[in-house]
Amino acid sequence: MTQPRSSNQQLVSFPFPPYLAHFLFYSLTNEVLKTPDRLIRHMDVDLRSPDGFYLRTLMERVDFPQLKKIDEGFRITISVPRLSVEWWEVIEDGQYSELTLSAKTIEAIIKYYEIRFRDNLVHFVAGACFGKEYKRGSIEPAIKYWMKVYHLDGAGFTLDQFMQFYKRSNCPVKKNVYEKSSTKNPFELLKKPGKPLIDRYIKN
Repeated sequence: MTQPRSSNQQLVSFPFPPYLAHFLFYSLTNEVLKTPDRLIRHMDVDLRSPDGFYLRTLMERVDFPQLKKIDEGFRITISVPRLSVEWWEVIEDGQYSELTLSAKTIEAIIKYYEIRFRDNLVHFVAGACFGKEYKRGSIEPAIKYWMKVYHLDGAGFTLDQFMQFYKRSNCPVKKNVYEKSSTKNPFELLKKPGKPLIDRYIKN
């Protein structure tokens, strides 16, 4: 991992599930650094972006940091600003202290990216099925291509699991390819309200 770009930057590392690590890594568009045994992509926390602001507000100050045990598996290492004059009222000042993430906070971040991951799958596959006019057999090749884009083979889930998840998901842009659905506006299907009670007693 590259060193902090300035004295106002600090590197913060935390564990991440393999499939989310793959998803996030291949969602970024900046340069990939290669070493003999790994690929590295630098993730800056930019307070101008929603994700960056969200992550930075979750940081906690540790005045007496302890040496952390590095667990096996995937980890995300992000470069965060120690101090922001613009947002000093809502973020911890890390100018003279280390910044960290609690176990509960890491759990919340993982849940956040889990939602992003699932939404990305459903919307991509729904769009691909729309292009195929929702024909039978359009789900599997769409999910295979999506898995290829994010290099998800062997990252914790199988093609069958992703297919089952998609079929069970509830999304406005999704249409079941195995069922005929009405193309009418759902609001047109609502029962029209009857006349007010008082109108029933008024003769025309």
